[in-house]
Amino acid sequence: MKEQKEIPWLHTYEEIWQQLLNSKRTPHAVLITGTRGIGKRSFATWLAGQHLGIDSVRAKPYHPYVIPQHADLRWIHPEDGKRDISVDQIRDLIESLSLSSYEGIGKVAVIEPFNMMNINSSNSLLKILEEPKGNTLILLIADKMHKIPATILSRCHIIKINSPGKSQSLSFLDQYMSTDDPSIKNSHLIESPLLIQSQLDFINKIDEFDKTLSGILLRGDFPLDFASKLNKEEIDSVFDWMLFFVYKTIKNSYSNTVNTDEISSHLSSNMSTQNLFLFFDKINLIRSKPRGSFNFQLSLEELLIDWRSGLNDITLSETYFDKLPKSLS
Repeated sequence: MKEQKEIPWLHTYEEIWQQLLNSKRTPHAVLITGTRGIGKRSFATWLAGQHLGIDSVRAKPYHPYVIPQHADLRWIHPEDGKRDISVDQIRDLIESLSLSSYEGIGKVAVIEPFNMMNINSSNSLLKILEEPKGNTLILLIADKMHKIPATILSRCHIIKINSPGKSQSLSFLDQYMSTDDPSIKNSHLIESPLLIQSQLDFINKIDEFDKTLSGILLRGDFPLDFASKLNKEEIDSVFDWMLFFVYKTIKNSYSNTVNTDEISSHLSSNMSTQNLFLFFDKINLIRSKPRGSFNFQLSLEELLIDWRSGLNDITLSETYFDKLPKSLS
């Protein structure tokens, strides 16, 4: 395992929690929210350690976080190959929380990412949020807020973790890498430093990655060999890279800002804003669907072929789920 490092921008939230402890006003349900890559899960691990007295994680929030093995701690996330946290998972959790604490201190349940709960699982959770048994702490982690029902929000104490500033992010990343590289300093993920650090191996070859995708768009290089070699994390980074440039081009077109990089200049000069929006929607559609429900590899290849064509051939029909290539299974 990589060496753990303290996350300095979480100090404020540690102090807030300590104040709640001192005043004996600790909530029984907490929603931890904020953008990806800023330490929400590290903070939840620390809160669990505080509540259950787990020495290995109670000192400070660290990155990378390690979920401790403890009889009174349950950590719930979507099962392998599933997009949502199912109602059966929540019912099983509720049954577990209804039992007495093994060590006599209390219980902790962590549910993440909470925005992956469907309506049935959210409804099942409502009663336990209102009346948890004994000294139970329920921690919900959300990378996005827009799918969380108001009935859940009203029953939780909300802790919104803000992104660290650029200087604090760079200071943290200095422990892992040289941040003199412009690809780090100017990254669109700079205020999500843990996300950057977790993708360190991939960032080390960012120049090769830039050249490959630039070559596909600008010179018409063939993309299928590139697609076949990508692992899951790299595919997500391909999506991030494309979305960044498409979003930047759309934004600049509406603000009459001149595109200074070659990619955005090419996109703005060679295609309509409508096609940019269609491509943006298609990427988000592919990202949002469970991979077993359609042929993901073929969809990725089609996406890169669209990119190679300069997005000139993309049509509205492609942004509907029933038009995605079907799974072969």
